[in-house]
Amino acid sequence: MKKILIKKELAIAIILLFVLVTLAPTISSTTKYPKRPFDSITQEIFNVSHPTLWPHGAEQFYVHVEDAEGFVQNAFVSIYKVNDIENSGFTDSFGDITFELPYFGIGPMTVNITKENYQPYQGICIMSFCGDADGSGQTNVGDAVYLIDYIFRGGPAPHTYCMADANADGTVNVGDVIFIIKYVFSGGPPPVGCCE
Repeated sequence: MKKILIKKELAIAIILLFVLVTLAPTISSTTKYPKRPFDSITQEIFNVSHPTLWPHGAEQFYVHVEDAEGFVQNAFVSIYKVNDIENSGFTDSFGDITFELPYFGIGPMTVNITKENYQPYQGICIMSFCGDADGSGQTNVGDAVYLIDYIFRGGPAPHTYCMADANADGTVNVGDVIFIIKYVFSGGPPPVGCCE
């Protein structure tokens, strides 16, 4: 009796395998998803320019969008900083958009750009204080100490190089340390760095 059951089970397995092998191409070709219209569209690529570093206190933020043929009009641009900034709009006929920024905190702000038939763009802009060499979000004596360590002892590089260039002479050196110390302790002018 056992031999008959084994032969039956083997025969059923062989028949199932035969059915699967012969029908598999038919099943798979009929269950494929149809080609979506946008799968065949070649998406263009944005050429975007916007600041990647933005000083605390600046009031306007500029974004420019082009493609291989020139300016991109009506690209949707949004800027977002968690719990701080959320704004959006469309580029003009020259591919430009300007956002008015209220007071904002430091940290990364995301720049997103989309338009039909274009690959989406996402960039980051770091918002910081001029003179903030250590990336703490403030310009204080800690930045002067950080720069002294960097310049004279080979310590870590400034958080953002141009923000550490407090006197805007194009280099980070002892002049920036003196500038920050005068600002913090003597009421000297605020650091400018790449903020201007």
